[in-house]
Amino acid sequence: MRVLTFFGFFVAIFNLGLVSAQAEEMSIEQQLSAKTEIKLLADGYAIHRDSLNAQAYADLFAEDGKFFYRGKVYAGREVLQQRIKDVNPLSTTMHVMATSLITLVDENNATGIHYATIYSKTLDKPVESGKTIPVQGFAVMGKYLDKYKVTKDGWKIAERSFQPIFSPEK
Repeated sequence: MRVLTFFGFFVAIFNLGLVSAQAEEMSIEQQLSAKTEIKLLADGYAIHRDSLNAQAYADLFAEDGKFFYRGKVYAGREVLQQRIKDVNPLSTTMHVMATSLITLVDENNATGIHYATIYSKTLDKPVESGKTIPVQGFAVMGKYLDKYKVTKDGWKIAERSFQPIFSPEK
């Protein structure tokens, strides 16, 4: 039984990508710390994008960070911040982040895939606090494909793109 438990633990650790040949020089604790910091970037992206917090959104990216979306490239924090400032405040979104796989390339670089379901609706007027917004279903489901790098401020998004996979049936 103990052998099976140990084997199951090893398989779980291996599948989570905690043992990475590319990041051999990092201890398990360093790998866990890096992956946690990176996962917080992915989750922070959803929160700050949905709340239209332009500064916090832009600060998730490296100074020269890029976001590739719908054929456009948004490069640099100022441009990324302006992207959020330009969103119609009556356009309400909710990014529901799900499966994530973070791969440490080395102690300064990583990649990530994060699945997302995005709900969206443009309102006629602001919603009263506590009221829900009716929607017919999700707006799009897809995955974010990321590259990360260590900066003087810690891990940041170097590049992010969104790959749509599903859209609602009309």
